[in-house]
Amino acid sequence: MNTTASHPAMIVEGLTVRSPDRTILNDISFQLERNDILGLIGETGSGKSVLIDALGMNTAPGLEGESRTLSYIDGDQTIRLRDFSQDALQDKIWGKKIAFILSNARSRFNPIMTVGAQFEDILMSNSGMKRNEAVERSIEMFKRVQMPDPLRNRGNYPHELSGGMIQRVEIAIALAMSPRFLLMDEPTMGLDVTVQRQTLDLMDGLFKTLKTTAVLATRDMGIVANYCTKIAVLYHGQIAEFAEIKQFFKNPQHPYSKYLLDIAFASNNKNIERRKRVTLAHGAENAMKGCFCTDFCENVGAECMTTRPPVIERERGHSVRCHKVKSKAGSAS
Repeated sequence: MNTTASHPAMIVEGLTVRSPDRTILNDISFQLERNDILGLIGETGSGKSVLIDALGMNTAPGLEGESRTLSYIDGDQTIRLRDFSQDALQDKIWGKKIAFILSNARSRFNPIMTVGAQFEDILMSNSGMKRNEAVERSIEMFKRVQMPDPLRNRGNYPHELSGGMIQRVEIAIALAMSPRFLLMDEPTMGLDVTVQRQTLDLMDGLFKTLKTTAVLATRDMGIVANYCTKIAVLYHGQIAEFAEIKQFFKNPQHPYSKYLLDIAFASNNKNIERRKRVTLAHGAENAMKGCFCTDFCENVGAECMTTRPPVIERERGHSVRCHKVKSKAGSAS
């Protein structure tokens, strides 16, 4: 995949989301290049789902989002999402420029309509296609996502399809308008390992064919390692570390990143149990006041206890939210 800095595709600066009583996402900033797939890794409660929604300006009622920059670049066109009303996002952006692929696909289908009819209604609504054109397109997309017997399964109801098949319908719908950007929230959660691998392989091939830039939220470090070009480690609404995949696995810098790797690959059970106890003891309030790793970090200092760490660019494309990490110039902040 081409991830050179000369082709920016997504620029996010200062993205913050609040509920009436707390901050859920705090100053999220990153940049993706054309064809990047960003693995958004984090434990339950880290804010992954809220971030996926916020990146498409599709946050749930009751949440308030703001950002300095939230832009998508498609060729010569820069799409500044803050310039669009909710109605305009619905009409011009969602499904056309930016598509969502979410977990538990079955819950979003009407149980008393066939999947083909629902797919075709979406196509006609979003593109102005006539029914016969929508039928042809739905069959074409079912073939593209390797749906077995597309003609027969097009006429099935959601409950008549397996988990892997209904997820293929979800992917087909998301990609039907050839969006250049995909926002995915644990799209294979609940599928067995074999079907999950088949689905991810399918998605990976389609993304490369369509030259798609994507964000994939997951709790599975193996998925990130095998399918993503970059990684963002999220904890209590903050990005602790952002890096190219090779940089990250070769030399992770943040203590929490190392903890997640320990969990994923079970390299040090003693450290896993110790860090897990510390992580669970630290709530969102502590995370916002200082560094949430103070109880187990070997380099903790006085500023770590009281001051939220800054983001340090250790090297090009590799940033860490930490007081003690050395910058590429060799000085600590």
